[in-house]
Amino acid sequence: MKSYLTKSKHSFDPFGNWRVLVTPAVVLLIFITAYPIIYNFVQAFYYTDFSGQQTFVGLDNFIKLFKSDVLANVLKNTLIWSVGIVGITLMLGFIAALILNEDFKGRALLELYSYSLGHVQRLLRV
Repeated sequence: MKSYLTKSKHSFDPFGNWRVLVTPAVVLLIFITAYPIIYNFVQAFYYTDFSGQQTFVGLDNFIKLFKSDVLANVLKNTLIWSVGIVGITLMLGFIAALILNEDFKGRALLELYSYSLGHVQRLLRV
């Protein structure tokens, strides 16, 4: 008795060559993301003056960074902005969803406005 779960010799597999199709995108993604990270990591060990001359300083840049009072202030400001922006965006999104969930006169116009905001912003950026 022939099992229907086994692959036949001539079966068509639409995703059989998925590795060939995905490889260029993965290589490009790795290059676009990994190259700047590695380049900046290497540059962190050098001092570059305004003329473009580089001098190897080793860990001196990191020592200056961690001894500086600026680092704590920068990290605090980054945390405040990140949490604040995410929180405000979530609150406004929930409020808009609750408003648009109700039936009222002009709801269609408000929905059109809210859905078209992204498209209008893209047009204005150009």
